Amino acid sequence: MRNARQKRGDWGEEVAAQYLENKGLPVIERNVRSPFGEIDIICKNNKELVFVEVKTRNSTVYGYPEESVNRAKQHKLRQLAQWYWSAHREYHTIRIDVVAILVESSGMFQVEHFIAAV
Repeated sequence: MRNARQKRGDWGEEVAAQYLENKGLPVIERNVRSPFGEIDIICKNNKELVFVEVKTRNSTVYGYPEESVNRAKQHKLRQLAQWYWSAHREYHTIRIDVVAILVESSGMFQVEHFIAAV
């Protein structure tokens, strides 16, 4: 059984996927596992692969969601992107985005999309 944090993460990934699709970025894969970890969402933008790290938080007590994408996480995301791209060379370029979702106590939420954040 998934714990509350995992369920919140799953919900955030679903919100992010819908947001990206609405912005014209078709999702081609989700939760791709690799030797380096997991890629949350992979979209395409013409001949560009877009790797998306999704961060969801219920408060800013420990900072904003996007702040958790530190140097170590950025390095891991670059490894993940290179690993995936090596098997999908039909795409000309890659980029790594971050979608940050902050859920307010009222249940309302804010989505911020950081393009080419890494």
